[in-house]
Amino acid sequence: MTEENKNTTAPKVEKKKEMKCIVIALLVVSILSNIASAWYFSNSNFEKIMANEYSKYGWKANYELANEAQSIQIASQIDQIKQYIDQNKKATNTETKTTDTTKTEDTTSKTNTEVKKLSAEEITSIKKDAYIEWNKDAKITLVEYTDPECPYCIRQARSWVIEELKKDYGDQVNNILKPFKAVPHKNADAESIAILCAWKVGWVKAYSSYYSYLFKNNSGSNDGEGIKLDQLTPIAKELKIDTKKFQACYDAKDTLSTYQSYTTEWTKLWVEWTPGTVIINNETWEYTLIAWAFPKADFVKAIDKLLWK
Repeated sequence: MTEENKNTTAPKVEKKKEMKCIVIALLVVSILSNIASAWYFSNSNFEKIMANEYSKYGWKANYELANEAQSIQIASQIDQIKQYIDQNKKATNTETKTTDTTKTEDTTSKTNTEVKKLSAEEITSIKKDAYIEWNKDAKITLVEYTDPECPYCIRQARSWVIEELKKDYGDQVNNILKPFKAVPHKNADAESIAILCAWKVGWVKAYSSYYSYLFKNNSGSNDGEGIKLDQLTPIAKELKIDTKKFQACYDAKDTLSTYQSYTTEWTKLWVEWTPGTVIINNETWEYTLIAWAFPKADFVKAIDKLLWK
């Protein structure tokens, strides 16, 4: 190669190296820019999400307290949760397999139907400050712990499970519905106090009509405002409940202590989820629990287990 060729080739090589460095630099800048953007927007969205969560609890301090309380409650229930999982694993493993041409049993919704026993004092306490629908002398009592803003409680109410059980079992069963504080949905406390005021003012018929109306018309929105607070008195009026007495009861929170006692009672019975239905045999004092919204077949199985003892 001549000296002249060497001199013309060298600048070309250097230029290629320079272009390669520029391309690499641009790629690095692009990657870093994308990472920074992703971090910024994810962090921004995270802050918005957390701000929304804080607002549900009355801001950050209350949110942290609620989470701490939930952690303590879950920690105290670990043994029961493990027992529940073990029992359902055993039940699943022992089920009879069917062929593809036959309809298989739905095993996605299993309940813990372990039978336990209450004392006479506990049963008296459960029924003391509660209304009882249907036959008061029934052998089986269904105690439904619920939340008017809970999506699963709304689902159970709209599936008419409890009403269907009444048709099936007649005078052998009665029902008690108790609103209680499980998850701090925004308007749940006020709605629960209103439900109990309907009972105090108009007794069982008004109570049943009022809570049924809320569950039927609640949008189940995630903000806990499926029923607006300014609707509570007009609903009472529509159901022909004495609005003056209802409003006075609601404004004074006359039923708050009952609501709080239901919440304490729920905790003692280890209901755990909403809705939670405690099924009691009034003769043997034995009971079993269905926690969450399950199909009617699960309730029938649990009732039959107690009814024929």
